[in-house]
Amino acid sequence: MLEKAKIELFGDNVDPQGVANRVTQYEDTARTVALETIEIFSPTHRTDHMIKRTRRPNMHHEYFSVQQEHFITERMEVAGKMSSLKFLPKARVDGLVERIEQVEENGTSSIITEHFHNRSDNLVRREINVSILQDDAKPKESERFPSSGGGVRVIQKVNENFTKSTDGAKSVSCRSFLVNEGSVREIYHAEHEVLQTTTDFSLKDVGKGDSYEKELSQMMSASLSSVKKIQSEMLTIRKSRYDHEMKIVESIESNE
Repeated sequence: MLEKAKIELFGDNVDPQGVANRVTQYEDTARTVALETIEIFSPTHRTDHMIKRTRRPNMHHEYFSVQQEHFITERMEVAGKMSSLKFLPKARVDGLVERIEQVEENGTSSIITEHFHNRSDNLVRREINVSILQDDAKPKESERFPSSGGGVRVIQKVNENFTKSTDGAKSVSCRSFLVNEGSVREIYHAEHEVLQTTTDFSLKDVGKGDSYEKELSQMMSASLSSVKKIQSEMLTIRKSRYDHEMKIVESIESNE
């Protein structure tokens, strides 16, 4: 095992990336094909407060200290397949602690899962189904999903999961916003010996009067707005991480 590994130790501020030690595992004893590289960073060198990074072919996993500006504790990407972010608990106003995006094998859709902590509305999990349409597609503005890549991304469905209300009142376990159908499905927490019940609502003919359908329509709008806001923040974080790494690369190249 050791003959296929390389261990490097650096003095403080010696490595331009701020690496304090690096362990690389290779496929062969000639050490020509790297399988995994684990780097530990000097806590005083990295302005982005990265403390550890694991890299494998098409994958990287970053770890950060509590000083990270976006409150990120971990960030992982598997090229073309998955990306995830973890945040410090209680650091974000919306209670988001983890966000995972899985790209389907066909590449035309993805599923985003968001986990929340300590929210007053009891929301603990949200799942967003997103599809990628052709560039010339013209979906409703309410369905559009912010994106930095090609194609038009649209929100097809949003599932929200809630913990059971503590006041004993009937409470929603899962609320599904079927955006492309203009409808909502609610599944309620089981009460005593009664099994979970489900109710479907159509929002296509919601008028101006007071009705639960009107309230659900407002809930859908608020949910979609929250989903888009978080997505825009994620794109900003990704760009910030890319820009920071590019500055390091440019600095290294200029000093060579």
